[in-house]
Amino acid sequence: MVVKKISLKNQLSELNILVDLVYEFGNEAHLSSETIFDIRLATEEVFANVVSHGYKSPGDQLIHITFENSGDDMSIIIIDSGKPFDIEKVEKPDINLPMEKRKIGGLGLFLIYELMDEVIYNSTAGKNTMVFKKQLKSHNH
Repeated sequence: MVVKKISLKNQLSELNILVDLVYEFGNEAHLSSETIFDIRLATEEVFANVVSHGYKSPGDQLIHITFENSGDDMSIIIIDSGKPFDIEKVEKPDINLPMEKRKIGGLGLFLIYELMDEVIYNSTAGKNTMVFKKQLKSHNH
């Protein structure tokens, strides 16, 4: 079991720290480079969205991220105290646009649903919790 936890401020400059931790976790958990890349994309996407949409302005509120690998699968848990969002109302992006025309954060949930096997979101008592799960057995090459 490999577990990594980090608490980052709600500012985009923290993304580099997050990416470093993804690689550290992926390597320690012996994940394939493809799986590590998927995790990186998904966590960057959610972190950018939380910072951009969850808070009125960047600052010192913390976003807590936990990576866990149990062998057969792995999960990422992201907890923040930003404003909740309605997961049902998020519109699908225009995936026909070339990459340079798409905005950061624009692929959002669509991308995450593509990359992960399970996505769970809930908001209670001022805390938003997003959990992604990815099966590892079938993804290892």
